[in-house]
Amino acid sequence: MDDQRYVLTVPAVIAAIHRLSQRKSHEHFPGYLLLHHLGVAQKVHVDSAALNQARLSYLRVGGAPDKRPFIQAFRSRGRGPKLDNANSAGSYGAESIRSGQTLAKVVGTAKSRRTASGITYRFKPNHASVALSAMLDGRRLPAGATAAFLLRDYAFAIDPQNPGELVAAFKEWLRMDGNAAGQGTFDTLFEDDSAEYGADDFEPVGA
Repeated sequence: MDDQRYVLTVPAVIAAIHRLSQRKSHEHFPGYLLLHHLGVAQKVHVDSAALNQARLSYLRVGGAPDKRPFIQAFRSRGRGPKLDNANSAGSYGAESIRSGQTLAKVVGTAKSRRTASGITYRFKPNHASVALSAMLDGRRLPAGATAAFLLRDYAFAIDPQNPGELVAAFKEWLRMDGNAAGQGTFDTLFEDDSAEYGADDFEPVGA
């Protein structure tokens, strides 16, 4: 394979967002995945400022209204994608993660000397199994569709003739590719839907 990189086509992304938004899932699940991307499972110290920056990078939509800049494909109520308000970042703050809330079932906080806020996120024991039950209604998500949503602006160094590499790239992005524990987390949360993608779902960067 050469050094050419590929992005998902707009129709592929739209189809993925529609597919995800037709399922019952919790609005905080993307944040949970972003915490994986940021390395919380590897004990990297991550606070709400870092998480909010990741949300700006992966969930904000260009051209959306300033008051509702985030695309939300995960819905616990209703169906279909919607735009989320700019103040939604506050729901991930340490003071907002309270006992009884869904997010608090999988994520907690601890004191840290490595973050500006003095707080870091930490995953709770068996967080993947709890997330499957509490955030995904017991149904694993399609990995390719989730990748197409979160990484819609990301260029992949993959062979478009082998869409299975999309799922592999997503697993790496989530930092779930390094050991058996990461693989177990991925298998708990996702099913491989790469067979539903083909070369026509990708286009070369710069084309």
